[in-house]
Amino acid sequence: IYEGKTVDWPKEIVDELTHAGKFEKMVNVTGIITFGCNIPLFVIGNDPIEAIEFPHRNLSDELKSKAEWHNYYDPDDVLGFPLKELKYSYDGLEKPPNVYSYPDVVMEDVPIQVGNFLIGGTPKSHTSYWGDNKFVEPVAKYIRRFL
Repeated sequence: IYEGKTVDWPKEIVDELTHAGKFEKMVNVTGIITFGCNIPLFVIGNDPIEAIEFPHRNLSDELKSKAEWHNYYDPDDVLGFPLKELKYSYDGLEKPPNVYSYPDVVMEDVPIQVGNFLIGGTPKSHTSYWGDNKFVEPVAKYIRRFL
């Protein structure tokens, strides 16, 4: 049901959206940009800490060569954290083959100062990434690589 109407979606679309298809497995994802990322808040109690497979093993070699995960964070942002520092295990568990940790999949953590003179350097900076050229310009440059 979509907007109160029954929709007959093609079977391929229904299967793709309701099962662990390419979308859920992120098979075609070539770039990930996180900013003000609070993943560490949600995984801090886990041991081990596993990341997603990125880039996915079924991504073409051409796109794999361009696949990058960049994480932007403002050190003053109480909700934004670096990701490469998330170790697989606090207890020293050995990471099995074909399991991913954040240092494996995140290319770089980029510390930036976002916000104007009133909110830069404060926790309010969490709301400022979208409008700050220190974030927008490098992300736009990355996206242009695919166009």
